[in-house]
Amino acid sequence: MSQSLIIGMNQEKGEAVAKRIEGMGGKAIFIVANVIDKKAVEKAKTIVHNTFGKIDILINGAGENHP
Repeated sequence: MSQSLIIGMNQEKGEAVAKRIEGMGGKAIFIVANVIDKKAVEKAKTIVHNTFGKIDILINGAGENHP
């Protein structure tokens, strides 16, 4: 089963992505965070470790590189 953590600044869009993943049978959570804020990223790391145990793959899509 797929387990995903989505981090972003737009709660509505992030929750929509998490719902799509869950709709395909995966498990997903969304956290509102600015990835250039070190404390916010550390908090997200704690949440993912508490929820999923560990991070196997990390995909960084930050940087305003897509519409």
